[in-house]
Amino acid sequence: MAKKEVKEMCPKCACAKFSVATDKSNKHYCDQCKHIWIPGVNVASRLDLVLQQAQKENLELKAELVKLRKKLEVFESTDEAEEIYE
Repeated sequence: MAKKEVKEMCPKCACAKFSVATDKSNKHYCDQCKHIWIPGVNVASRLDLVLQQAQKENLELKAELVKLRKKLEVFESTDEAEEIYE
């Protein structure tokens, strides 16, 4: 199984939307709270934010899974209906 890449996020608010500095300083600017940080620094000290982001992504994936299952049910029911009429 492939190792999942950890997404970079703001260490202050756990937002994954940020801008990268254009001055080659490798700083990131959070679009939500305007916090400035250097990626990879002090990430381990904010495990609560990492957990929060992972839980958010988990909920999004579960919602997507439910949508796909509903689409599959609709597809299977129409496929079965076509078999009956043939």
